[in-house]
Amino acid sequence: IKTFPDNTEHEATLTFSPLDRSRLSLDAVPDNRFIPVGVHYSFTRLPAEPMAVRYADNRVGFFLDATKDFGRDDKESFWLRNIHRWRLEKKDATAALSEPVKPIVYYVDWTVPDKFRPWVKEGIEKWQKAFELAGFKNAILAKDPPKDDADWDPEDVRYSTIRWITSNEPAFGAIGPSRVDPRTGEILDADILFEASFIQGFRNGYRRFSGPEAIGAQVMPQTTQWPAFMNPDLRCDAQTGMVDGGGLLHVGLLLDGLMPPGGPVPIDYVGKAIIWATMHEVGHTLGLRHNFRSSTATPLARLNDPAWTGQHGLVSSVMDYASPNISADRSKQGEYYSSTVGDGDVWNIRYGYMPTGAKDPESDYAIIRAVADESTRPGHEFSTDEDTYPADALDPRTNIWDLGDDPLGFARDRAAYLASLWKNPRFEERIVGPDGEYPVLRRAMDTVLGQYAISLGLAVKYVGGQYFSRNHRGQTDGKDPLVPVPTARQREALEFLSQRAFAADAFSLPPSMLNRMAQDRWSHWGVQNGFNGPVRLDYNFNDRVFSIQNALLGALLSPNLLSRLREGESHATEPFRMSELFDRLTRSLWGEVGGATPVAIKALDGPGTRRDVQRAYVDKLTALMLGSVSGAPDDARALSRLQLVRIDGRISQALAAKTPLGDYTRAHFLETRARIKRALEASREADVAPAAARGPVALPETATP
Repeated sequence: IKTFPDNTEHEATLTFSPLDRSRLSLDAVPDNRFIPVGVHYSFTRLPAEPMAVRYADNRVGFFLDATKDFGRDDKESFWLRNIHRWRLEKKDATAALSEPVKPIVYYVDWTVPDKFRPWVKEGIEKWQKAFELAGFKNAILAKDPPKDDADWDPEDVRYSTIRWITSNEPAFGAIGPSRVDPRTGEILDADILFEASFIQGFRNGYRRFSGPEAIGAQVMPQTTQWPAFMNPDLRCDAQTGMVDGGGLLHVGLLLDGLMPPGGPVPIDYVGKAIIWATMHEVGHTLGLRHNFRSSTATPLARLNDPAWTGQHGLVSSVMDYASPNISADRSKQGEYYSSTVGDGDVWNIRYGYMPTGAKDPESDYAIIRAVADESTRPGHEFSTDEDTYPADALDPRTNIWDLGDDPLGFARDRAAYLASLWKNPRFEERIVGPDGEYPVLRRAMDTVLGQYAISLGLAVKYVGGQYFSRNHRGQTDGKDPLVPVPTARQREALEFLSQRAFAADAFSLPPSMLNRMAQDRWSHWGVQNGFNGPVRLDYNFNDRVFSIQNALLGALLSPNLLSRLREGESHATEPFRMSELFDRLTRSLWGEVGGATPVAIKALDGPGTRRDVQRAYVDKLTALMLGSVSGAPDDARALSRLQLVRIDGRISQALAAKTPLGDYTRAHFLETRARIKRALEASREADVAPAAARGPVALPETATP
């Protein structure tokens, strides 16, 4: 169905083919019959008088429309970009603060449960603070639908709504789409949907990962599972994180004894999360994109200062993905979720909605650009999806699910807190209770491990990273748009990963707890039971841990990160070199082999993932050396060969020593040496083959460890 700017009427015909019984297996339906299908459609008549356009600025975070005007051959480019926004006009154009001629109204549909309705309404009207600083009073309102109007329909394009839905297998947690006039960017209608299941993490549920790989996928931001036909700018996973965050908050409250085992999170906590979630989704329908750097506007030391966060926001923009703010010291606990739109939200709304009185878009931008020039002020930090998700995202300050102005510091604190949960001797007692079901323990552990993976992943972008800003030349701070992360900071990030991810004792659980993490044993539709797919009945903790470690190794040795490191050596006077990354990883993963104490070697023979992650590292070095990793710099190939030779030397030294070796360790060493030998020989053959036609080639001598 297309929109026709000339407002002419067009007929739309929907045709359905005869039923394919063989495919749908509906034997009860006679041949050549049609299945009745209900279809709702709406046509939106575009405004007779188009709204004034406001040009976009890349320093503020609005959805936009882009067109090419080939008459702009005297400009830098043909592009014209205008933001999405509602039409707001002052009743009193001369007043500094005026009510709008037509406010933005959201109807809270009757599908929203009564107990949640007050919080949804509060989340909507929290945006009034931002609009007041743009010159509008009561610009955004929450209302109940009329009870006595049979013609009122939430599908009607005249009404913007917030609705509650329930799905057997939810495709999203919440979504905030809108209809926009393609001529001007005017938002005409918006309908927000909340999937009811996002509350489950708070009420009495935990993360149900489909397997170890799903936990490893938490390490780095993912961009999968978004419909191909939808603009990736519209992707929103806020409620997915709310489920995980709610589960973590649930575990924390249980371990602190603030709620009884088996009970749901108190409704007040859920309400605070709903307010934040509503603010977030309403923000999208006001035209705002995600801001994943806004968390860095809040000093780490201020996270638990309610007076500060109540004024500025727990994050400077509710368009960030908020991890619950949980203090390890409950006596200093602040707000769990942002209770207000933040400084960055206020600034964005000023840019999008403040009237200028200008007569054309160019004159309007000449005035409103002064607001965008405030991008260097505290609280106005901005980075969005494409700055965060792709493999070449390079700024460690733009993340999902972090808090505070020091993401590495937050990662340290959060990882320590999470480890303290699963190491708590009362973990099982507080989670399961005196007569609870053991599968709950399994799911709670998955929740904690998933959050731990997120914390570890925050350190990766420091390695080879650069701080990036969207500042324009001439702005007051005078900083370069790209600033390499200091070498000392990159080393700190690697040391953190060495201790919390790769150390032999980084993950440990007592066997007694592992033996109690039973799987659900229901057998019916909607659950895996062995008949409809393989199910691990035991809790494969080592597989989960290795999935996290392997994902971290893959991220640290990814072609994009290695290329940034190599290039970064030209961007700083004392750079962190790619050679140091390889050396540090080798020492972290193979440090106990070769000249190690008998105790360390003996530990290598025990349970855990140490041997697995050592082999994984060797395999990744081999792939780099053999050129199997597309896009990796040539220096990475050479350095991989050097590290393989050094590892081989360490193993040779350990095998020759008098320290007793267990069968696991000896077999591991022999197998690894065989792998390295095959890799080095394959590499030599690959190097020689292209030159064979030119005559004999002298092979280089093997490097010494």
